Amino acid sequence: MCGEDILHLLPIRIRCMVEKLRLDYGRLWEIRLRVNSPFILRYEDSEIYVDSCGSRTCNMKDAYIVTARDVNDTLECICNHSLYAYEDEIRQGFITVCGGHRVGVAGKIILDGTRIKCIRHISFLNIRVAHEIKGCSGDVLPYIYSDGKLMNTLIVSAPCHGKTTLLRDIIRVVSDGGMTVGVVDERSEIAACYKGVPQNDVGMRTDVLDCCPKASGMMMLVRTMAPDLIAVDEIGGQQDVDAIFGVINCGCRLLATAHGYSMDEAIGGCLIVYASFMVGHAIGQLHGRMVKEMEEMLLFIQLFKGQIMYAGSELPEILADSAKRLKGNIGKWVNGLAEMSEKNRDRPFAELWTDSLAMLRRDSALSLEVLADVDRLGKIMGDMDVEAQLSRINLVEDIITDRYQRERARSSGIKRLANSLGLLGGVFIVILLM
Repeated sequence: MCGEDILHLLPIRIRCMVEKLRLDYGRLWEIRLRVNSPFILRYEDSEIYVDSCGSRTCNMKDAYIVTARDVNDTLECICNHSLYAYEDEIRQGFITVCGGHRVGVAGKIILDGTRIKCIRHISFLNIRVAHEIKGCSGDVLPYIYSDGKLMNTLIVSAPCHGKTTLLRDIIRVVSDGGMTVGVVDERSEIAACYKGVPQNDVGMRTDVLDCCPKASGMMMLVRTMAPDLIAVDEIGGQQDVDAIFGVINCGCRLLATAHGYSMDEAIGGCLIVYASFMVGHAIGQLHGRMVKEMEEMLLFIQLFKGQIMYAGSELPEILADSAKRLKGNIGKWVNGLAEMSEKNRDRPFAELWTDSLAMLRRDSALSLEVLADVDRLGKIMGDMDVEAQLSRINLVEDIITDRYQRERARSSGIKRLANSLGLLGGVFIVILLM
């Protein structure tokens, strides 16, 4: 790593202090400037205090105290003395500079309604030094492939433990290996684009949306760049969840990172999210089953009407013949009713019908309203002449048909909503526990 990339971001007096330290810039992670606070460098896993002469000191009281002028001059250097040209980036809270380094900024937020208009009185800077560790994914790659295909992969680690570095190297390897990769780099940490050009090596077949919200960017890339793999950093939130479903449903692979502090926490979180998703999925499946059973019930009514009108058979024979053409729980119920009516010809059919509904209530996914409609149907059958039966059956059929059409129209939306709410609920629970 070239130290000049870092040093030219600093004003003369700060630059001279850092030069005197003779640092290995490959081991430097952050340079922190906070007005009226000590000048601090994060070097490997420790902090370095620097005095005004450019010497290391262990005593925080001897450390150089950063002034407002130091922060302002540093910001001028970072922005090439043109703060106006970097207003959009500053509004997002960070500036990406040549070399892929990223400068975080903090100060007073000026709002325009709920939108951040700008940041004034910037008093805090964090120069995060970019680090590429090519080849760091070598030991991981065999575990994320199955039968020669990259699996959907989530990288979990605590902050500042290298998950983005690992993500970047996996992207580079699979891109150079033949996959088309779409990267949504919301915070410019993966590709670290400077004036639209990636400063980090993310592979020859990689397309990057820089400073783009993940949810919008994922679907944008799917629609426009035909990626085999979508890669994002630090997923979370309902919009991200919805976009992830969209990506997977379009046949793309997903590579993402998320925060977690231990293997137990990560596994526990995944289990909670998975369990919550499965609950949501089960709700969606249950509604789909209800719609299918309503369809079968309507088929049964049509078969029953046909037998009454044209065959003139007795009820046990009508039921037995209908059961052969029905599926699932409705077919089992009609078949059971046929057997009951055959064995109990001396009992009123309405009573047998009511008794059989206990099995239907237990096994089927039909709503209480539809079950009530079916109950009314039993009181009609076998109790009047053919014309009267058909008239009343048609009325009940119309009611059930109307319910069926409404539920069918809602079916796909309910499945998506149940899946999303289940997954989002799991994520929310994990956040609470963390």
